Amino acid sequence: MVSCFTLSLQSSSKFPDFKHKTNCEPLWIDGWCNPFWVHEEVKRQGIVVSIGILDKGVVSENLQQECHAFMALLKSCTLKKDLNEGSRLHAEILKRGLLENNPYLASSLINMYSKCGLLAKAQKVLEVLCVRNVVTWSALIGGYAQQGQGHEAIRCLQMMQSEGLSPDKITFLCVLNACSHSGLFQEAQMLFGSMSVNNCITPNLEHHICMVVVFGSSGYFDKAMSVIESIPSSDYVSIWLALLDACRRWGNVSLGKLVFNELVQLDNRCSPSYVLMADLFAMTGMTEDAYKINAMRL
Repeated sequence: MVSCFTLSLQSSSKFPDFKHKTNCEPLWIDGWCNPFWVHEEVKRQGIVVSIGILDKGVVSENLQQECHAFMALLKSCTLKKDLNEGSRLHAEILKRGLLENNPYLASSLINMYSKCGLLAKAQKVLEVLCVRNVVTWSALIGGYAQQGQGHEAIRCLQMMQSEGLSPDKITFLCVLNACSHSGLFQEAQMLFGSMSVNNCITPNLEHHICMVVVFGSSGYFDKAMSVIESIPSSDYVSIWLALLDACRRWGNVSLGKLVFNELVQLDNRCSPSYVLMADLFAMTGMTEDAYKINAMRL
């Protein structure tokens, strides 16, 4: 899924003394919500503690900082799939009127509901916004992509365009990802072509990888190879791994060998290359070859 914000890492192992803080609480909340740094003492109390901090006015009155704090809290709910606390945050955000001019906060809400499997709720958040833009639409499209609902993602794209909004690179990446999960290779091919023709967007490596996944998942290996050959430089491990994974799924040993050799030349220490090739051999009954690949990795 496409994230519209980042969380800052905290290196401290002690719970911060927020009683003496004034203007830096959003940064502390940001760090506290990070999954790599959650103090056990407050983990049990959860988001209630964070809402309490906001209610006590510890956070600055600056609107941008307040929105930033709520985005961090929503990120925590998203990571933990905590729908109850996420809904409470939603209610508090509405109470404070923070959604009116902050598409990034709205996209955080949409992302939270999407990750919790409530796409109807995520779409409702978007529908009630006074102003919708590419950020909020892309968040919803990304939600449908995560749930493998390619047709709905395309429908959202069309609705966004009907409002006079042009998709950007992130939007196309979300839609192509949705197509890859739903096996919509024809739709993906059409959208991929429209990027440069109708929207003046040059596809980047991630878009090309999506197309390799789309064609490879559907068994169109010749089209997948054509995508790789169309890139100015094919010296990217990630795109060859996508093709090798497709070979594994379809049991295409002959092409898999060629792709594996390409990967070894690019990076002979890339562990996923050996794992995928060994799995491909094992799935097709070539156990001795699988053992040899595993031995090469060791």
